Amino acid sequence: MAFHGRKQKTRKGKCLDCDKAVGWERRHGVFHLVEKDGGALHIPCAKCGVSSVDCKGFHPDMPKVEMPEPIPEPDEVDVETPDEADLWSAVNAITRAVTGMGTRVGELESRPIPEPKAQTIEIRGLPVPPETPEDASDLAHEGMPELLQCLTRDLPVFVHGEAGTGKSHAGRAAAKAMGLEYRECIMGPSDPASKLLGLRMIDGTIVKTQVREAWEHGGVLLFDEVCASNPSVLTVLNNAIESGRLDFPDGPIMRHKDCRMMLADNTDGERVSAHYPTRRVLDPAFLSRFYRFEWVRDEALETAVATSRAAGDDEALATCLEFYRRVRAREWPVPVSVRSLYKSCVMLAHSDFSFEKVRRACYPSRIIEGMAS
Repeated sequence: MAFHGRKQKTRKGKCLDCDKAVGWERRHGVFHLVEKDGGALHIPCAKCGVSSVDCKGFHPDMPKVEMPEPIPEPDEVDVETPDEADLWSAVNAITRAVTGMGTRVGELESRPIPEPKAQTIEIRGLPVPPETPEDASDLAHEGMPELLQCLTRDLPVFVHGEAGTGKSHAGRAAAKAMGLEYRECIMGPSDPASKLLGLRMIDGTIVKTQVREAWEHGGVLLFDEVCASNPSVLTVLNNAIESGRLDFPDGPIMRHKDCRMMLADNTDGERVSAHYPTRRVLDPAFLSRFYRFEWVRDEALETAVATSRAAGDDEALATCLEFYRRVRAREWPVPVSVRSLYKSCVMLAHSDFSFEKVRRACYPSRIIEGMAS
């Protein structure tokens, strides 16, 4: 009889000993006698002749199996006590092994670490495109004079504009023009306050951050993607701008006289943007701390950077610029970044890919589909 489950339906029958109406069922492959009402095993069991307490069930189609007698537990177990000399021998062997391991670890720690060898990797024989010249966008943007006026007068400034317009690069250019170090802190929605302040390790070591370096020693400090940051972190920053003090893990530090603060984002912090859905509205009290202005597109600068990326390939440059300008002339539900132009110039000028392949890789799919319609 097949067994499908934990318990099958009880079958009716009579006890072979007392002719009392009983049933039997199969549980986990073992047959058990049960009372008619489903209670305890019938006493005595007619098949095995033992009480229901000790009865383990029976198999109607199999002969009775005698259960072996349990093995009595010994009252005392004789354990041989090792000789004292054997114990000391084992201790000495373990000591020698541990000492040898310590010596080996010391040798490995004192071994000089070889300098990694520089490797040059060439992919499919294609030339490496030149980097954008450092001065391609330095001080050339029309917003640079306003930015420099704010930073030199120690005004915290908040610049906002489209992706790829050069906001972060403007911070580097401003630091270079002022002769200061450039520090950058990328803000995220789940960043804790330790992203700004650092932390103390379990051994007492203080882990310093870019914010700490600029705050303590001076420099242009850029907080990027601020509209996507953790509100609790902005509370710390808001208080620091007002009081000029930050409480680091090893104590408070007053802001250095040459520390200049700059914020950047794609939105202005006052309204939600459909193009940048992860950005949020910032607290008005926080925004009031900053001199704010828009970092607008500079078409002449875009053309200059695209020309440097094309590296002398006038045909590739003209093709990429023509398509980019046609895209910019229309309204789209997704942002059009100038980075798409720069990437397409690099790939079209330095590879054998078709422009169709390059533009599909550099522009959002909705733009490609819209331009084809």
